[in-house]
Amino acid sequence: YYPMYIYLIEQIKENKLTLWNNYWGLGSETFTNQMWLMDPFAVFIVLGGCLLGSANVPILILLAHFLKIALSALLAYQYLRFFPLQKSIRIMGAYVYGFNSFLMVWGQHYWFGAASVYIIILLIITEKWLKDDKSRKWLLLYTLCVAMVVLYSVYVAYMALIMSTAYACLRFIFVCRQSGKFLVRECVQNGCWFLLATALGMLMGSVMILPFMDINMGISSRITTESLGERIVKDLFQPYEAMYYFKMLLRMI
Repeated sequence: YYPMYIYLIEQIKENKLTLWNNYWGLGSETFTNQMWLMDPFAVFIVLGGCLLGSANVPILILLAHFLKIALSALLAYQYLRFFPLQKSIRIMGAYVYGFNSFLMVWGQHYWFGAASVYIIILLIITEKWLKDDKSRKWLLLYTLCVAMVVLYSVYVAYMALIMSTAYACLRFIFVCRQSGKFLVRECVQNGCWFLLATALGMLMGSVMILPFMDINMGISSRITTESLGERIVKDLFQPYEAMYYFKMLLRMI
């Protein structure tokens, strides 16, 4: 993806950035490549390249990743403050989250790492909503954050939103049980509010979903004659080659 950053920087500097990109495959809409336009860390790289020159893009990519690690750790510390934990425990938890394995490995895939930042923000907003007597302002903020995640990356959004929604549902149950009066109606009502906020956020960001589907459905590697059920069964029960398990064993050792 390094050439994409260079392309955006040069096009912006020459005031030639258009809605159509002739250099992506056989040509596609510029906003199809949403992760380079809507990811705030990618904006940092592109604007930095415009100001400092495209030769500095490698160091800017590195700085952007450092920033993701630092923000993840700081936000994780704020999240852990919602729970009755010792300060040393919160610091350790923030440190572990900041250097989580996803961010250290697959998250280095340029724009994937921002998912760690967005997920912890969604959890913080969820806790704020629970602590602030379910104020609608936090629900609105949650909706806006969901829209930002979808605009940032449809690929990452479904993973982040499944996780945050499941977390919210579990927290509703835990809070109801902790209060000593477990009310199914209250839990269902809270869950419905959060599902509604998630759906509204996805609708707000849906302007990016259709271009994303257009380019990915047009790639032959994404298309197969097998049904979804057949692929799930195949992935779950078909064994890998022996060398795959051998390599996994070496990594564990």
